Amino acid sequence: MLIYKKVCISGMTGVSDENLNSYKTKVEERCPGAQVDILSKDILSEEEVIRQMQGYDILMSGFQTMTEKAYANTDLKAFVACSIGIDFANIKEATKHGVVVANNPTYCTEEVAEHTVALILACARNVVKMSNAVREGKWGFPVIAPQYRFKGSTVGLYGFGRISRMLAEKLSGFGVNIIASDPYITQEQVGDTGVTMVSFEELLERSDYISLHAPLTESTKGIFNKEVFSRMKTSACIINAARGPLINQPDLYDALTQGKIRAAALDVIENEPPTDEDKKLLNLANVICTGHTGFYSVQALEDQNNLTVDNIVRVLNGQLPQNIVNRDVIEKISWYNTKSN
Repeated sequence: MLIYKKVCISGMTGVSDENLNSYKTKVEERCPGAQVDILSKDILSEEEVIRQMQGYDILMSGFQTMTEKAYANTDLKAFVACSIGIDFANIKEATKHGVVVANNPTYCTEEVAEHTVALILACARNVVKMSNAVREGKWGFPVIAPQYRFKGSTVGLYGFGRISRMLAEKLSGFGVNIIASDPYITQEQVGDTGVTMVSFEELLERSDYISLHAPLTESTKGIFNKEVFSRMKTSACIINAARGPLINQPDLYDALTQGKIRAAALDVIENEPPTDEDKKLLNLANVICTGHTGFYSVQALEDQNNLTVDNIVRVLNGQLPQNIVNRDVIEKISWYNTKSN
C-alpha cells in the first residue's frame, strides 16, 4: 500500500520528451495508484514552484532551484535528484523543513571520466584547432606549433571523488604526473592510485592541465577567478566537466584573451543553454565546449532512469531513498517505515 501518491517533475532542461515520459511511465507502472505530473522541463521560478507544487509529496528534478520560501510553502517529503550535483536543492533549507534529498552519484562515472580524458587530449594535441584549420583550407603542423608531448606533463585534479579517481586510473597509462587537491582527502586515503595530494596553491603552480571535479558549494563557487588564473602556468589548460559556476566566466574570458592561460575545455558553463554573453567565451579559438554531454551514453541514461525511479518508488512506499545527501534530516521525519530501512 502506497504511503504517498503524488510526484511532480520540473527543472529537466535538455532532457528529451521520450526520456522524461519514461520516468512517469515507470513509476506509475511500478506503483499503481501513483500520479506523476510533468510540470515543466524548465526551471520554475519560486512563485511558480509554490503555485504548481501544492499537494505533491515528491519532487524529481535535475536542476530545479529550491528556496527557503519554496520549501516553507509546499508539503514536499523528498527531493529526488536524477543528477550527481545537488547544489540547486538547497540542502540547508531542505533539512530545516524536513525534506529528504537524494542524488544519483554513480550512473555516469565512467562517461564523465572518459569525456574528461578526451577533453584533456583534445587540448594536448590541439585537435579542435587543427580540425577547424583544415576546414579553412590550412594544412600541416605549423598551424598548431608549438605543441609539446603529453607524456611527462602534470595533470592536476581539483577534487578527488569517484570521477577524479577513475580519471586518474584512465590517465595512468599515459606517463603523466597526477596530482590532486582536496581538503577532505589525505594521502593515506589515496592509497596506491599513483596520485600525489598537494595544496591548492601547488596544484595551480605545477599543473599543465587542471581538471575540475569539486561539488558546487558556497566556498567553491567562482573559485577559479582572476587571481587563481594569474597563478597558473601561461601554458596551462583548464578542463571543467563538473559544475559551470566553479569558474568565474568573465575572468576566464580575460585570462584566455590576455594569454594568462592557454586554453579551456568546458563541458559545463554557468548558464545552460548559453546566453549571448556566454557565447563570447565559447566563440574563442582556444575554447572547446561540448554542451553538457559528458554524462551521456545510452547505458548511463538507463542507469540514471532506473536508479532515480527506484528512489521515487521507495519514498512512495514509505522507505528512505538510497544516497541521501542530508542524513541529518532523518531524525526530523517520521513518515518512513523503520522496519524496511
